[in-house]
Amino acid sequence: MMASGVPTSTPSVVSSTSSSVSTGKNAMVLVATLKQALLYATTAVAADEKLDYLTAHQNYMQAVDILSKELARSPDISCLLPKMQAYQRRMELIEQTNPILVKHPEPPPESAAFEPIAFVKPPPEIPCEDLVKPFHMMKTLLTTMTTGGFLTPKLYIPSTVWNQRDVKLTAVQAKLAACYPVIESLQRLQLLSPEPNDMVFQELTTFSASCDVIQNTLSQHLGCISGKTKADPPGQPAVSATQTWERLQKGMKTMIIKGAAVLVSATPREIQDYVFALKCIFKESQFLVAWISNPALHSVEHIRVISDFMRDVVCTMAVKDLGIMLEKYTQRAFAQISSR
Repeated sequence: MMASGVPTSTPSVVSSTSSSVSTGKNAMVLVATLKQALLYATTAVAADEKLDYLTAHQNYMQAVDILSKELARSPDISCLLPKMQAYQRRMELIEQTNPILVKHPEPPPESAAFEPIAFVKPPPEIPCEDLVKPFHMMKTLLTTMTTGGFLTPKLYIPSTVWNQRDVKLTAVQAKLAACYPVIESLQRLQLLSPEPNDMVFQELTTFSASCDVIQNTLSQHLGCISGKTKADPPGQPAVSATQTWERLQKGMKTMIIKGAAVLVSATPREIQDYVFALKCIFKESQFLVAWISNPALHSVEHIRVISDFMRDVVCTMAVKDLGIMLEKYTQRAFAQISSR
């Protein structure tokens, strides 16, 4: 999505508004509230210009919420209406062009409620094909996220495990920044016919190169992920591969520097967005199973690179965090039982 439609913030408008409203305690409260909206708007515009659409969307939403309430209360500040509408349009555009940012339900209130499992089917057998195994794992994890399900024949994971709010996960912003290009690449590939042609090979080459970049970048900050040696994509000129690598590596470093520099506990909203991003990857990637079954694509090296990435990065990252969530969930369930 292009950032050419980024609106501007409103310092001059707020200043003129503060001088036009009547003086007194209510006016002071109004000015303070408008300054808070300005802060959100300024943060949103700055993030938008840096292509950090998640932060931009969240701050646009906060600014619109404040301005809409104040406009309903104070007709004197009607001059702010065009600004609020500009932020609203920009927020809607981000939602339309970035599916990962489409509003999704807030997690339910935190509890260790037990889910009925009597009629839940056990997971299907693990496929023999090594390239398909990561996608089988992601499909199984997706079931645990949506309805709850068996991760193994003897281990049931309630969906509420994924909806906990105070779990301490590290580098969530970095993981989110890594998930977005994966989702975008998967969505582009789905639009193509699974036949060996130049367009398919071009997308597979770009996707596999970005997988290497993401894996190497995350390996510097996450001990559960191993780095990967840079190599030229098979069948491609060395110069072209190097340029692709450098371009993607520069873009990834820009995207994750905010989250990867300091490993801190994530906010509930960030955890929610992270789980939602994992859901998107698990769901959007399932079409690749059919591609792997296609004899014309089965032997393509880029398919193997993508499958290895899903196994070594996406599944590893998700299972590691699921372990942390499951431990927290078990502790909470034990505390509830003990208190009865």
